[in-house]
Amino acid sequence: MIISIVLAFLCIRLYPLIPLATVEAISSKPLQSPQHKIYLDVKPVNTTWHLEVLRALNITNYRLSYEIDSNRVRIGAIGPQLPQLIPDAVDLVAKRVIPPVEKGGQPTTLYNVPVVDDNTLFMYGIGATKELAKNLETLEDALAQQVDRVVKLYGETTKLEKILSKSSEKDAELRMRAAEAEASKALTEVEISIQRTKNEEEYIKMQENVELLDIRRNEKLTLERLQKEDAAARIRAKEAMRLSFETSQQMEHSRIIAGEILSAAQHERDIALQRSTEEIKAKTAKVRQYISCSFDAKFSFFRILRSSLNVLCF
Repeated sequence: MIISIVLAFLCIRLYPLIPLATVEAISSKPLQSPQHKIYLDVKPVNTTWHLEVLRALNITNYRLSYEIDSNRVRIGAIGPQLPQLIPDAVDLVAKRVIPPVEKGGQPTTLYNVPVVDDNTLFMYGIGATKELAKNLETLEDALAQQVDRVVKLYGETTKLEKILSKSSEKDAELRMRAAEAEASKALTEVEISIQRTKNEEEYIKMQENVELLDIRRNEKLTLERLQKEDAAARIRAKEAMRLSFETSQQMEHSRIIAGEILSAAQHERDIALQRSTEEIKAKTAKVRQYISCSFDAKFSFFRILRSSLNVLCF
């Protein structure tokens, strides 16, 4: 049984459908053609991402309501999942008019119709197939190593069987047990290697999902931060305008009050000045009247005295 498996594996490895040398020669050529100047930014694609996208993509059966043959079943990717996973594979047509199904009927107008680019999906399928082929080649190499080891163990087991046939029953039993233990160990190592490969693939997938979630979370946080900064800037501008308006109103009000106070003070000063002038005039008149009365009294006294002296002299 083991020999049959090994021979089948070797046939698959040694006789592929296309000669391996031809494939390697084609793949090793540079990505250039006579029209290579029309292609810009030519870079290899991430086939691992293509495989993960196709794993997550749902393929469904569906029918179109506006077709003449409404029972025709189609196969493809529809719904909001496809634009999220492969945005380049979907184009939105703003408006599309569908001819009526029946003669004389009304045409159907559709808006924002998603049109799927089958070529893009096909190229994603090629990328996913290349990734599967690469994974298969890795597994085949690991399996080839394990097969070589099994073949070696089988040869050693055959030698041990020959030795056991010539040795005693006890030694034969011990050697048989050792061979079984070695074979069991090799089988366990093969299973561990396969499981390790699966775990590595799951870890890579989980790591990519975590990175994608981090990118989406960072984009969301950046958008929220920009929105908050915009709202804060608007609030600050509004508050600055309000403060400027209130300040101008307060300054205008203060200017009016100061003008009123200045006018009142000017009026009071004019009234006080007028009162002081009138008081000075009244006091001046009183002083003049007092001086005039005093002068008249003194003049009368001197006149009487003079008259008295004149009388005495004569």
